[in-house]
Parts: sequence; structure tokens; C-alpha cells
Amino acid sequence: MKSKAKAHKKQGGAVPAKAQEGSPIQSDTATVPLGQSKAVAQAKERDPTRRPRFGVKVDPSSTSVMKLTPDFGGLECHQLRLLNAFGTASRDFACLAVSRLAAIARHAGADLPTEAELNAALAAVDGLNPASEVEAMLAMQMYVAHNAALEMMERMRQATTMDAIQNYGAMATKMMRTYTTQVGALNKLRRGGEQTVRVEHVHVHAGGQAIVGAVTHPHQGGGGTPQNQGQPHGPIDPQALAFAPGTPVWSEEQSRDALPVTPDKREDTVPVPRRGQGKRGTNGRR
Repeated sequence: MKSKAKAHKKQGGAVPAKAQEGSPIQSDTATVPLGQSKAVAQAKERDPTRRPRFGVKVDPSSTSVMKLTPDFGGLECHQLRLLNAFGTASRDFACLAVSRLAAIARHAGADLPTEAELNAALAAVDGLNPASEVEAMLAMQMYVAHNAALEMMERMRQATTMDAIQNYGAMATKMMRTYTTQVGALNKLRRGGEQTVRVEHVHVHAGGQAIVGAVTHPHQGGGGTPQNQGQPHGPIDPQALAFAPGTPVWSEEQSRDALPVTPDKREDTVPVPRRGQGKRGTNGRR
């Protein structure tokens, strides 16, 4: 077996999967390119963890009204998977969402979407695993923004004038920013509005001090005692944040001489102007 594998390697061909040591493929006829066995093994390990996405079968005889049937299983199983895909208990909401996606997923100029186009849209929503109607609506909007961004980028690449390139590029940029905002909104909704700040590295240089943990200060007026609120690493000594001596900052020089004053000049007071002194009139009166 090893000699045959070496012979295939010298000829530059594909090695039978069974001839490779540790190959995940057990078929006698299946072959994989050289160096791709690890990629195939990784794909086989990840595949069982992915649940099948919700999908439908489109009746090819449909012309103006789309007729949908379950992709597998019975009608009851199909309805349960439909509700789960949109995170709802309302059949009306789920059916309306499918019709909305069908109208958006169809190709430009087509009356109805193909089975592949509709199932791709359903897989995008089901892949986000919405837990409520709000998350399902966000997932649908994300699918729309993503498709619109790709559509504008495709038109930009095919444009022949600079104005068209700039217009399509601007629209694509707006749609991509919208998509990013929607992703952040979905994550914030799932977190419940909480935000976590994580510090990766703390650098303390020579002469500096650092405290890790909750820091509390005594009450104003000196009536209370510092507490760490039950934190195991909270500081107890209130001098933990005291000034650390180091290089003094620049300040006014205390030992400098005053500026000399000329002896023949004295400080005169500024006369205070009197009220009511105006300009002399033509008749000699003020």
C-alpha cells in the first residue's frame, strides 16, 4: 500500500483515501488531493455540530402564486421547524415572514423566487437562531442589507462611468455600514444592554503604582471608614492612592530677586472720574 502511495505521489496524481494513514474517508473509490486530508477531516468533524436549516420545496408548476411543501418530514414537523426558525409561536408571523423573504429573495424581473433563492434566505435567518420576533425581524433586515450591498458592489464593478461607480460604491458602503449596525444591535439585544470591559495588559513603570480591584474612598468629613465591599482584593489602606514621590514638576522659583524700581518715580493714584462731567457746550456750560 505504501509503495502504491509513493508511486502516485511521484506521478503527481491523487492518492486513494484508504492508502493514506489517518485518512477520515473510508471509501475504497473516494480519493482526495494530496495535502487535503486534514481539511476533509476538519469538515467531517464540524459537520455533525451544524443542525439542518429550515427549508421548503417550491412547486415548479407555480406561476403567479408560490406553492410550498415541506422539504422533509410531515406537515406537523414542518410547522414546528418553521416556528423555531423565526423564534415565534405565531404561525401568522412566520408565514408572513416567509412571504416577505420570498419577495426580497427573487431575482430582479422575476415574479417568484427559485427554490434555491428562497432556501438561502431562510437559512440566513435560521442560522442566526432568533429567540423572539424582534430578533427574527433584525435577522431579516440583515439579510436584506447584505444582499443590497453585494448587489451594489456588483453593479459598481460593471459600471463604465465614474459617476455610476461613485453612486454604486456609496450605496454599497451605506448598506455595509447598516449591516454592521444591525449586527451590533442584535448582539446588544441578546446581552440585555450590559457591556463588559476587559483589560488585557497593565503596564506599571518605575516609580508608579497600580491597583487591581474595587477602590473606595472614605466619606467626606472623616466620619466613615474605608471598606472594600467584600472584594477579596480591595485596598484597605486609604494611602494606597497617595502621591508617590518622584521628579518634581516645574514651579515658580522662590529665591529670585524682585525687579528694581527707579527712585525718582513714585506710584501715583489714578484720579476717579466725576459723574456728570460731559463735554463743554456751545454756550460755555457743561
